[in-house]
Amino acid sequence: MGARRRDTSGTDQIQELLSEHWERFREERGRKEEELVYRRIRVAQKIVKRAERLLIKEHLRPFRDNFIAHNLAESARGGRKIKIFLGMEDRAIQHAKCAVDLLHLVLNGTSFAWDDLEKQQSRNALEFWSNLKYTHT
Repeated sequence: MGARRRDTSGTDQIQELLSEHWERFREERGRKEEELVYRRIRVAQKIVKRAERLLIKEHLRPFRDNFIAHNLAESARGGRKIKIFLGMEDRAIQHAKCAVDLLHLVLNGTSFAWDDLEKQQSRNALEFWSNLKYTHT
């Protein structure tokens, strides 16, 4: 038996149609991805601004200035009353994680692996503290 002959009539036309289809598809997909990226960046910016306004400017920075940054002059501290509440640091960290996750998603197309990072940091901290040797002279 002989080999079947392939019907090649219209192949060029089919190729042209497919080429046009995929070009339109890529352009549309590119526009949608661009809109998504800009939307994620805007959300991350809002999160950072909100964290700055609600947590850092009014609470964490004055706390740092008054209790941690001992070398700040009284005038640099601004004499602001400190309003710090238990758990506020967790809110600040959650805001930061959310913003970083969105920006990582924009840049790399994937979310940030927070669980892996926290496990790694726990291992590093455990190794650090377990290898400390205290000597009293």
